[in-house]
Amino acid sequence: MLDPKWYVIAAAVAAVALLANFDLTFGLIAAGLLALILLVWVALSLWLAPESGEPDSERGALEERFRRLSANRRLAQTKELTAKGGSDAG
Repeated sequence: MLDPKWYVIAAAVAAVALLANFDLTFGLIAAGLLALILLVWVALSLWLAPESGEPDSERGALEERFRRLSANRRLAQTKELTAKGGSDAG
C-alpha cells in the first residue's frame, strides 16, 4: 500500500492534465500553482528536517531510549547473576 501523499500527488497531476486538456491556459496556470506548492513543500521539509545525528521523530527518540534502557537492564541482570553465581560457588 502506498503512502497517502502519493495518491494526493497523483490526483493533483490528473487534475492538471484534465485542465490542460480542457483549456491550455487553465492547465498552465494549474501546473504553475502545483509547481509552487511543490516548491514550498520541499522548502518546508528541508527547513524542518532534523539535523544529522538527531532522531527523526519523538517516536524514534523514545524507541532509542527504550533500546538503551533494555540493554542496560540486561547487562545489570547478567552482572547480578554472575555475581550471585560466583559467591554461591565459593
